[in-house]
Amino acid sequence: MHAEHTNDFIEDVTTLEQATVTKRTLIDTKKRLGMVLDFLPLGLLIHQEQGILFANQTACMILGQSQESLIGQHLLDFASMAQADTLSAFFTEAFGSSDIQQVKDVKIPDLNGTEKLYRAIAATLPWEGTPVVQIVLQDITAERANEKQLEQLSTTDQLTGTYNRRGFIQYAKYLSTERECCHCSVIFFDVDHFKKVNDTYGHAAGDIALREIVLRTETILNEFNRTKKSHTPDAKLARMGGEEFAIIVPNSHASTTAILAEEIRIDIAGQPVGSSEKTFNIQVSLGVTCGDLSKESIDDILRSADNALYAAKNSGRNKTVLSDDVNVEMLEAPYQPISRRTHR
Repeated sequence: MHAEHTNDFIEDVTTLEQATVTKRTLIDTKKRLGMVLDFLPLGLLIHQEQGILFANQTACMILGQSQESLIGQHLLDFASMAQADTLSAFFTEAFGSSDIQQVKDVKIPDLNGTEKLYRAIAATLPWEGTPVVQIVLQDITAERANEKQLEQLSTTDQLTGTYNRRGFIQYAKYLSTERECCHCSVIFFDVDHFKKVNDTYGHAAGDIALREIVLRTETILNEFNRTKKSHTPDAKLARMGGEEFAIIVPNSHASTTAILAEEIRIDIAGQPVGSSEKTFNIQVSLGVTCGDLSKESIDDILRSADNALYAAKNSGRNKTVLSDDVNVEMLEAPYQPISRRTHR
């Protein structure tokens, strides 16, 4: 026999012997642990680089397969295609390092097709034979849902359901990371003589007025967002505190945003608010500015819009005023205001 063929034969025999040792070790381990592995509340896989050697009952439920059918399959077969690169790197690190590896938010659909999220944790096992890792799958679907709910609560105004100041700032920070969205316009506005509304009609009526302002403003913004360029992020409204509101409009010229602000002002002033027992009219004053989030902070841009708002207040209220730092370039690009709506 040629030496080359002899070496191939020896390598094949060695690989077979390693696999036999691994299988024997696995069988021995399962016997010693008995039913414990099957009743773990976490999915457990014993995984070679090529495929699964063992899966407990929880893992079978997660992957929607029997123990026998899972043998030889790969965890990558069950995760979403979008995560192929992440999970491939996870396996490479798991088999190439003695450190514990972890990857979050592995998406695996259940038997009904509903996508669930899992945390996958891998560690090498000190076994003789072919390299083997154990992979634990922990269902974190509810955990992620709770985190999302808490995040939403922390960025939402409880009275009106729109963004609060924190949500507004976070959205501005997101826009600052998008190169094409750094330039933006901001509308800052508040209710004229709102204290008088509360004193005359009561705080409950004041709350109704604030909710109605949000409803009317977001109706206009929804139509504005529908007609904008598809790649541009949406304009967003936030209640900044009390009777103060702000709107951030990505990739918008000052003239476009001023027309949008005027439409909001006219719409709010044009219809009374209140309950069926008592109605009253409200008005708002608005300041408009532009800024570049890659060069200045959102606080600086808000300050400029706030100065324009005070100019609107000082010049008679129920007005829209552009900030002093708006230049000619910011006044280009026309926007056709949408038609007036009748509120029912």
